[in-house]
Amino acid sequence: MSRVRGLKWPALTLLVLTCPLRLPGAFGTEPPGQAPMPQSIRTREHKIPNAQSVAFSPDGKLVAAAVGGPSNARFPLTPTSGGVAVWNAETGERIRFVGEYGDLVSLAFTADSSSLLYGRIYTPGDSVDDDIVCLVDIAQGEKFCPWGRFGRWHVCAASPTSDLLLIEKGNSIAHIISQKGLESDAVEGVRLAFEDSHSPRCAAFAPDGSFFAVVHSQLESAFDAEGNERPNVRHIRCKCLTLYDSVKLSPHCRIISDKLEDCSAVTVSSGGKWIATGHPAGVVRVWSSMEKTLSHTLQVSSAGYTRPLFSPRGQQLAILAQASSSPTWKYADTPSGFQFGESRDGDQSEVIFYETDTFSPTRHWKFSDGFFRTWHANTPRAALNPERIAFSWDGKQLLIGAGGVTLVDIVTAQVVRQFDMP
Repeated sequence: MSRVRGLKWPALTLLVLTCPLRLPGAFGTEPPGQAPMPQSIRTREHKIPNAQSVAFSPDGKLVAAAVGGPSNARFPLTPTSGGVAVWNAETGERIRFVGEYGDLVSLAFTADSSSLLYGRIYTPGDSVDDDIVCLVDIAQGEKFCPWGRFGRWHVCAASPTSDLLLIEKGNSIAHIISQKGLESDAVEGVRLAFEDSHSPRCAAFAPDGSFFAVVHSQLESAFDAEGNERPNVRHIRCKCLTLYDSVKLSPHCRIISDKLEDCSAVTVSSGGKWIATGHPAGVVRVWSSMEKTLSHTLQVSSAGYTRPLFSPRGQQLAILAQASSSPTWKYADTPSGFQFGESRDGDQSEVIFYETDTFSPTRHWKFSDGFFRTWHANTPRAALNPERIAFSWDGKQLLIGAGGVTLVDIVTAQVVRQFDMP
């Protein structure tokens, strides 16, 4: 038998196999490791359109989905087909449906599983924004929207473990409001801001409720061509990522980076160790709250926007590559003054799972029926990157707005249930 410096070939083979492997894409901004061969997730016919956003209740008993749609006319605006639906997670029985129009880009149950918080954006045919944050009582079907209309306020999130709601209001980073306080008309809450901070782009609570993250803008000085600072002129740039302690309501860490400028989604791992941000062109960036820097850059094979989501225990990161179409408009010499068209990113949606030790891919799903429609004529980032995936409370299943609304077993990739209209 051949030898190398006294070692037999079988021993050398054992030595090589027990050495740790450095996988591509596991560190810094190296190219990601090759994703596994995709599994096609087959779904049956369904009445409900593919959902824009989905949610699992903290007690695991309910699932919800929000489906966008048009309004009947310009004023008064009322929904015609879209809305928010709630089902029994075990039986698939529909419990509640509340009509809504526009793009329902975020959806979350409150900690007691009694209400739903959602953010809507809409442009009814031109440059007028009709964006809101709304709270729905599931038992009564009543909508509560004390934060005003016809603005650009749609960012919101709900803690899964405590009586805390995060909403966008004004130019501060966020407002934290108690659900119980809302019942007593205490709608002001706690304003979170620091010097030169500005409005949020996206926000999310960690699955254990310990932290919440906000991607937001800051005001910066403006300079002329000669490099001189322009007095009384400031630029608004989205380049800040702030992680807050949910108990103290104070910043835990702050990251400032130009790589956040095109961010449209954020997720936080339990304990706040990792923060992942979603970007266009199939890019997800993973940030370390301990190092306060970019740790991993993940690239999926998609030209669309990415929606990352950590599992409840933080052992997995799921990335949804979105596929959408949306109306577009521009000023034109027409009777209405506008010319309308439609953009389309493709028909398929993909989900790629990564383990969170080295951030190497472990599973790859494809949904041929993953396309969703958007209704916001200005096509902002949020409209193209809604919250279309949600983990079950135990992290064993994934709810996705494909095939209508579909629940999939993560290990077997089998469809557990599709939720539909009667």
